[in-house]
Amino acid sequence: MSNNEVSDKRRKIILASAATPLAATLKSGAAMAASSAVCQPLEGDISNMKFAGRGNSLYGDNAVRYPVPTMKKDPGTGQPESNLIFYIENQWWHHGGALFDGDITKYKDYEDAYVLVLYNTDDAGTYEVGLWPKVQREPFGYDARFPINGSCLTSIKVNGGFKYTPL
Repeated sequence: MSNNEVSDKRRKIILASAATPLAATLKSGAAMAASSAVCQPLEGDISNMKFAGRGNSLYGDNAVRYPVPTMKKDPGTGQPESNLIFYIENQWWHHGGALFDGDITKYKDYEDAYVLVLYNTDDAGTYEVGLWPKVQREPFGYDARFPINGSCLTSIKVNGGFKYTPL
C-alpha cells in the first residue's frame, strides 16, 4: 500500500468521524436552562424589599433586586412613624405605588432598600417592567408583573435590555 493510499484512507476515516453525532452530557438543570425561553414567576413569600444593614440576606430568595434610596418619617415630628418612601426615577413613592406628595422635610435619610425588579413575559420573550413600589406586583393576567430568580437572567435575553442593572 502506498503512502497516498494510506493518506486517502485516513482522510476518509476523519471525514466520516466528523459526520458522526457527538453525545455530550450537561450538568443537572443545564439542559432546561439552555432550552428555557421564558422565566417563570417566583412563588411564595418573597419580600418586596430587603435591607443589608438590618441583617436581611439580600440573596435569600435569589430574586433580581436593585438598590434605591429611602427616607423615613422623622419620629420627632410628633406623628407616628410611617412607612418608608422610595426614590425611583427622580420621584418618591409609597409602598402601595402612590406617588409621594407630602412634606419631605418631615422625613430623614434612611438606608438603601434592595427592591424587586419586576418582569412580564409573553411569546416574544421576557420584559423588564420596573421597580417595586412604583410598579406593583401582579402575578397573573395579561399585564402580569412578577419577580424572577436571578439565575433566569443567565438563560434569557431581556427584550429591550436592562434599564436597572440587576445585582
